[in-house]
Amino acid sequence: MKQFVKSMIILSILPLIFISTTFENALIAGLVLVVVTMAIKGLSLLIDKLAEGRFRTYTYVILTAGIVSLLNIILGTYISQTELYSIYFVLFILNVDLVYNPSEKVTAVKQLVISALSFVLIVFVGLLREVLGTGTLTIALFNVDTIQIFASKYAISFLQQASGGFVLAGFVFGIINSLDFIKVKEVAKDDIL
Repeated sequence: MKQFVKSMIILSILPLIFISTTFENALIAGLVLVVVTMAIKGLSLLIDKLAEGRFRTYTYVILTAGIVSLLNIILGTYISQTELYSIYFVLFILNVDLVYNPSEKVTAVKQLVISALSFVLIVFVGLLREVLGTGTLTIALFNVDTIQIFASKYAISFLQQASGGFVLAGFVFGIINSLDFIKVKEVAKDDIL
């Protein structure tokens, strides 16, 4: 299960790395990802209770098409088409279990954990890309002026390009995969003697 969660997190944020050149873009994309993913998961649980067989699959397709259309209408004025398509692709990846393998569905709690960890990772990668790529941090969304952390001549400017985001994400994913999520069993006093 732990390996499944790791792979879902990594797959879910790969398209968003392309658009998360700044902290602000990553924050918005992450919030949209979490809200929409949890809405889809909640509605899919309702569909599971009410629909059966092939009708369930068609309902999932209609649900996804409806949410994509709604996102296009609402977010189309604020986000470019490239960013919207990246978010759609992520939603497809996160909800592939709905249609692909109904016997091994992701629970709502596991989906929330995957979405929350994906949000944290995408914001972290966006923050690193902005700070290391420009030497500054700008958060116009919260009415914060540009904060210069170090001189821009020392910035690693290729991190602002898509390839730099994937290189940085590769380091982050390497660290994630090196972490071991095994519980440590407590040793009783009798076991020591």
